[in-house]
Amino acid sequence: MILKRDRQPTRTALIIFLALVVFSVAQLSWWIIFQINTGTTQRELCLKNAHEKGALASTLVNDRFRRLSLISQRIFIEFMADTSRLSGELFLLLEDPALTGYSIVSADRLSVIRGGALDSTFYHTIAPGAVIYFNASYPMGVISSQAVGLTFTVSGRHNGAGAGWVTPDMYAPSPGLLAQINDRTNRTITMFVFEGGFFFFIILLVAYLIYATLRRAEELKFAQQNFLYSVTHELKAPLASIRLYLQTIMSGKIDSERTQELLPKMIDDCDRLEGLIDNVLEAGHFSRDGYQLKLTAANLADDLQEYLDDLEPFVHRHGGTITRILADRVMVRTDYQAFRRVITALIDNAVKYSAPGRRDIAVTLESDSRHCRLSVRDYGQGIDKKEQPKIFDRFYRSADDAARQVRGTGLGLFLVREIVEAHRGKVTVESPGSDQGSTFIITLPLVKS
Repeated sequence: MILKRDRQPTRTALIIFLALVVFSVAQLSWWIIFQINTGTTQRELCLKNAHEKGALASTLVNDRFRRLSLISQRIFIEFMADTSRLSGELFLLLEDPALTGYSIVSADRLSVIRGGALDSTFYHTIAPGAVIYFNASYPMGVISSQAVGLTFTVSGRHNGAGAGWVTPDMYAPSPGLLAQINDRTNRTITMFVFEGGFFFFIILLVAYLIYATLRRAEELKFAQQNFLYSVTHELKAPLASIRLYLQTIMSGKIDSERTQELLPKMIDDCDRLEGLIDNVLEAGHFSRDGYQLKLTAANLADDLQEYLDDLEPFVHRHGGTITRILADRVMVRTDYQAFRRVITALIDNAVKYSAPGRRDIAVTLESDSRHCRLSVRDYGQGIDKKEQPKIFDRFYRSADDAARQVRGTGLGLFLVREIVEAHRGKVTVESPGSDQGSTFIITLPLVKS
């Protein structure tokens, strides 16, 4: 009987979970974009602040030049008739660091009064023939005191007409300030991109783990339900068979020869029940912490001969054979009864999953200097590549329709793996594909001599 999966609770939980993941990713993406935009905005604000400082510096310089122009013009008007007094007053005005020199041509153009340094970069004509010259490095001094991080660049001659002598575009952020602003912006953006990327990765990782857990929980639930139905079938089938055989014998309608034929079949059914109960109990043992095997040094070849001698009648009754290729002496540490369960499970599977006429089983034991290698090969249904990693899981049954027709509970190979690993060994399976048989390989460490 094949169970149908009830996916509705899982689907509802998955939809809610995916909605939360999408919401979290959207929030995180918005946060990253917001922080990147914030970093870019901060850069723009820093540049704007630098330009505002340049505008303030140009205003201060122009106000200073304009004030000196008015003072010079007033002095010229007041002392224009007395050239020596005029020159003296203007010379005193040169004490202001913003002013560097003056040049006045007399009305008759016969004499020229000059003082200080004459720089044609910034100047102002205070009267016909009267010119004062401003300090071209003065705007840089204003930068040093008012707007650190700016550079000042000027070209040509400026007489103060229009917007003034100095314009805001003569000031620009210095390369050092630009590098500092860009570095701060890049570090901010990089920090949030990496932090956002890290949290994005964490969200996806947690989402994957939760999704895998939900899926695993669904598969485990289905496997447990399937196990209960399988166990029920495995219990009822041999009981019904034994009852039928006993009723046939008790009826007295069959002779003693026929009775002798039925007795082994009844024993097989009893062994089947006993094996099922032992598997369930053993699986319970391995699900508890602290379950220990009683490992003792033994010749595995001798133990295998005993196991196979006991299993050979069962295989023969199902039309099969066992071929043995065993090394003479292979010393390992094993639990005799537990390892018997491993061999029994593998032989039983080889018989169950092989069609009549193809139940030939090959058991090989070989060793090297450190490990022994035990293989059990059959020529049955084989195992699909994608199924091979799962067949040792608890309760797992193949999804293949042919395999599902075979009785079983999904515990046999699980116990094989658990017991082998408890022996500090490893079990693997090799199968070329469907209807090409399977080979189970057990590797165990040898006893150190």
